[in-house]
Amino acid sequence: MPAYAVSTVPYPPTETHVTSYFTIRLLGLQRDAHAFGSTYGRESTFTREQWRARLDALDRTTFFVRTEPPPSDLVADSTETWVGTASLLSPAFLTEVGFSPPRHLVEEDEAVYILVGMWIHTDHRRRGLGKRVIETVMEKVWSEDGETRRKVLMLQVHEQNTAAKGLYERLGFVDGGPDSDSPGEIWMTFRKDRKGGTSQVCTLRRIDEDR
Repeated sequence: MPAYAVSTVPYPPTETHVTSYFTIRLLGLQRDAHAFGSTYGRESTFTREQWRARLDALDRTTFFVRTEPPPSDLVADSTETWVGTASLLSPAFLTEVGFSPPRHLVEEDEAVYILVGMWIHTDHRRRGLGKRVIETVMEKVWSEDGETRRKVLMLQVHEQNTAAKGLYERLGFVDGGPDSDSPGEIWMTFRKDRKGGTSQVCTLRRIDEDR
C-alpha cells in the first residue's frame, strides 16, 4: 500500500499543481458525477486560465491527497500522484460570490466556511483518506486567528450516499435536513466550541465554484 500525504495548493499555484488539479477534478466528474454540483461536459471545456483561477485565490484553499514517492526518488513531482481533493471556501469568498446559507442552519454571528469538491479516487478508498482530509480542513478552519466569530463549516451530501454520510457522522456531523434548492441533497452539520471541545456546530456543504 502506498504512503499518502494531505497537502494544500500553494498561492500562487505552480503549473504542476494546475495540471494535477484539473486532471483529478475531471476524473472525479467522470466517475462520480452525482458527487458534484457540476458536470464533466461543462468543465472539460475550461481553459487552463479558468483552472488556474480556481486555485489562484487567497480566500479559497484547495487540499489534495498525494501518494508519496519512495525516499530514494529525488524528483518528487515526477512520481507523486493526486488521489483526492477538496476545497475550502472562506467567509470572505462566500461574501464575494453572494452565497447565503439557510438561516436555520446558522446561528447568530457565525463565520461560515464551506467544503466543496470532496472526492477520493475509487482505487484509494477505505484507507482513511476521507477522514484525513476532513480533519485537515477542520484544523485549517479553527487555526485561523483572524476570524473572531464562532465558526461553522458546511457541506452537502446526496441522501443516497450512505458511505459519505456515515463518515461525516462518525466525525461528529449531524443531519441538518434536506436542501430545498437541491432535491436529493442533505446538509450535515458539526461545530467546535471556543474552548476546543467538540459540539455539533460545523456544517459542510457541497457546492461547486463557477469561477
